[in-house]
Amino acid sequence: MVDRIKILSRNLLLLALAAGAAYGIWRILLLELKPQGPGPAHAFVFENMHMRVWKDDKVRWELWAGRVEISRGKDVYTITNIKKGLLYRNNKIYRFKAARAFYDSTNKQVRIYGRINFQTEKGDEFFRSRDAFWDGNAETLRLPNPVAVMEGGNLFAGDSFQAMGEELENFAVIGHVTVIIPDVKDTEDSDMLKELEDAAIEAGDIKNLVLKAQRVEHNSRAGLISAYPARVWTPEPQAPPSELVPARAPGLPGGMPPPINVPGGALPPPPGLDILPGLDPSAPGLPMTPFTPPSLETPPLPPLHVSLSTDAWNIRAGEIHVRDKEKLARAAGRVYLVRKGRKPDKKDRKLIKALKRRDALIVTEELRYFWRLGRAEIDYPLIMRQKELTLAANSGLVLTKLDRAELRGGVILRQTGGKWLFSNKVIEDGADDKVKDIARAQTTISAASVDLDFDKEDVLATGDVSVMQKDRFLTAGTAAYSGLTKTWEIFGNVTVRDKEDYYEAPLFTYNEDTGALTAPQGAYFELLPDEDQRADFSDYFMDRDGDAFDKQKFQKEKVFVRGNDMRFDDGRDILTITGSADLRFKDVTLNADRVTVNLARETMRAEGRVTIKDKNSTLTADWADADWNTEIYKAGGGVKIAHTGNLKQDSDPFELKGAELVWNRKTGAGSVTGDPALTSRGRRATADSMDFNSKEKIYTLEGDVQMQQDNGDWLRGKDYIDADDTQAWAIAKKPTKIKCRSARLEPDSDYFLLEGAVRVTQPEKEALADRIEFWGKKKRLVMEGSVRMSQSGGDWLFEGGFVDDTDDEDMRKRARKPADITCKRLESLYGERRLLLTGGVRITQGKSSVEGDSLWHYGKTKQTVIEGGVKVVDEDGRSLKAKRVIYDGEAKTVEAFNSITGEGYINENKNRRR
Repeated sequence: MVDRIKILSRNLLLLALAAGAAYGIWRILLLELKPQGPGPAHAFVFENMHMRVWKDDKVRWELWAGRVEISRGKDVYTITNIKKGLLYRNNKIYRFKAARAFYDSTNKQVRIYGRINFQTEKGDEFFRSRDAFWDGNAETLRLPNPVAVMEGGNLFAGDSFQAMGEELENFAVIGHVTVIIPDVKDTEDSDMLKELEDAAIEAGDIKNLVLKAQRVEHNSRAGLISAYPARVWTPEPQAPPSELVPARAPGLPGGMPPPINVPGGALPPPPGLDILPGLDPSAPGLPMTPFTPPSLETPPLPPLHVSLSTDAWNIRAGEIHVRDKEKLARAAGRVYLVRKGRKPDKKDRKLIKALKRRDALIVTEELRYFWRLGRAEIDYPLIMRQKELTLAANSGLVLTKLDRAELRGGVILRQTGGKWLFSNKVIEDGADDKVKDIARAQTTISAASVDLDFDKEDVLATGDVSVMQKDRFLTAGTAAYSGLTKTWEIFGNVTVRDKEDYYEAPLFTYNEDTGALTAPQGAYFELLPDEDQRADFSDYFMDRDGDAFDKQKFQKEKVFVRGNDMRFDDGRDILTITGSADLRFKDVTLNADRVTVNLARETMRAEGRVTIKDKNSTLTADWADADWNTEIYKAGGGVKIAHTGNLKQDSDPFELKGAELVWNRKTGAGSVTGDPALTSRGRRATADSMDFNSKEKIYTLEGDVQMQQDNGDWLRGKDYIDADDTQAWAIAKKPTKIKCRSARLEPDSDYFLLEGAVRVTQPEKEALADRIEFWGKKKRLVMEGSVRMSQSGGDWLFEGGFVDDTDDEDMRKRARKPADITCKRLESLYGERRLLLTGGVRITQGKSSVEGDSLWHYGKTKQTVIEGGVKVVDEDGRSLKAKRVIYDGEAKTVEAFNSITGEGYINENKNRRR
């Protein structure tokens, strides 16, 4: 632009040289010609004159005129019919013509009339006007009629022209001034080309430049060009107002004109400004920050302004100044810059491409551009608008060489809608619904300062950074983006609120290529489960808590997550938490050294010192897996479950250990392998494996099953034994050991089944069977298969009241001796104190024995009935056989029925008779 104005000054200099040459001719004629005596007004007349002007031994111009007249006073010279003129300049020949010219030697004034036209032989450069006036005393040249200049392919036009000084140090083009420059790079000024190259200006920014103003001024000594919206001449002040010269502008000299607001012809407002609607800065959601936030309201364009436009941009301003010496261009007085959308680079990210394609409006009070330094400075509040986007800052700096920008003093970016993100494919159609929702929402971003590196695609926002939407916000101290690594770093007490979800961390990083989101210094999350997840959770809590479950309060419960290091792989939808990972929902917590959640597969793995706990239970293990699709959960490596009991489920406290646990929540089926061990209220059980069904409350132990109880306290409060059944309690409270190959436990139905070489041991007694079944509510016990019961002593019979002082001495003695009972089946209805033995019943004590097919014992009446092939043998070898024998413990009588035979008793009677 500076070069084009310089060209204008040179063309105007041509006109001055022509006027100066005319002055030289008249001076020569005055010295050499003599008056001819009285006669007409013109004392001298010459025709068909050919004149040359020399300077420094070179011809500067030549003139062919049809007639030259000199007045009698020798002070007025008239030249008419100027047929041809030549001007030699810069190795070029300019031809010109004019109708006539006048010279007033007294006032040193020259007037040239008649469509003045200086033009090169090729016609590609010219200088045209109708009249010209030169005042030698004032050293002022005026062209009061429209003027046009074409040089270097550039056109300059205006209503009039005026200049001062022989060298035209100061000049002005006035009235509807238009300067058209097709391409600044076409300039012949090598310095200018070098400056453009150094400034790294885009080609589109310097093509088809059009400057429009009411006045364009040029001070060649100061190297200053100014464009104003008014015609009135204003000389340049000696020193600029201090408010127009910011201290940080490098090398800015004095002499900058102040804004001019003199009424005059104004240009029409720039087109397209009304397509960018304003925003209400008082709308909800603006951040509260310690800096003064800039206004988002666009100030109106002043009625008087100048314009400078290219194919790529358009500037409207109160005035425009160009300082060639400092390589400075300055626009002031409410600057409107419209940047047209342009084709992005292939390397640009989708977001940058979208922003480049769109028209943008920038509004500020003053803009300074140092083109050699590639530095644009804005020390006043600025507004930048694109459709659906508005950016505001209190000051700005753009480094075009480095392709960087700095915004200071408080920065706000607001998006009123996100249609542009979808139309430019920044957000793909197949994106997640939540991503689309965020993209469409009205958004306000603010910070104390923002640095942008467009070449490296780096972004740095510092000082109370915030991002706000209707139901979302982010706050941080700093946000930085690296275009090299495609990574965001957000740090400084980072907090994020996404509707009901909350995130907090000292540092978040996000890599756009890999989709990796990390919180390497630890993080804390609060997440509200969706409806499906909440339904799954509610089933567990309703089953566990019963009527105490508060469904309304449950709807507001959140998942809390904490860890020393969190990483989310967006590409694979995997969240990894390491270092004291802590997850909590309601009263359920998960702690581990590392937790990995695969959101795509809906699986989770916890590793290292795993602890899962609710108000009733605690599980510890080396690792744990969860599959939310199949609802299969696993734990391994020293699994331990400690259950404190559940009143609703009437469950006892217990502790379960094993190598590995597997549980299917859908079916309720699960298993514990690796020598599982179960402990509960003085009871212990071990096995090779354990299967269970949590829905049906069925537990099965397999392999080398061993169970043991220290006492029977766990039976207190259950319906297994009547409170007044002292005999049953005497047996139940004894330390007991059970061995078998399989055990099935159904606590809800009070059913237990033991199978496979069952051995039950208590002090002084032992029971063996192939199978034992127990129904607690029915108070029924059944033993089957090679049943054998034995006692090594009988103290337990006295303790339980089976034998008391009412029994005879012989009974009490025999009760304390070892005894064995064998049969095929034993059924005890201990609630009724009834006992039934069937299938080869045999009771042995020392040498005495009792055999029969079946045996009934009635504890309440102390009666025992033996039936079917009954044989009784005492210690003396005496025997008795019968089909039925009844022993009455109360009456101390024995009755035998049907086919009674016996040995020993008859011989004993015979001996007595002898």
